[in-house]
Amino acid sequence: MSALKNWVSPSGAASLKAGTIEGDQVELQYTEADVVRGGDVVIGPGCVIGRVEYRRELRVDSRAKVGQRVRI
Repeated sequence: MSALKNWVSPSGAASLKAGTIEGDQVELQYTEADVVRGGDVVIGPGCVIGRVEYRRELRVDSRAKVGQRVRI
């Protein structure tokens, strides 16, 4: 995994930027996204999320930033 991380981001600070992320179980770290949708959603450290839509459970790390939290 470390070889992939270094290939993606040689500085060692790997992150993901996306418009929308969807899935039944979503677990993110160091991710920037406009919208995240899922059944069970875990927003980990380093995340900046504009809106989270979840059906069952939402957990947000204290080191993450989330705009709107909407249970659907």
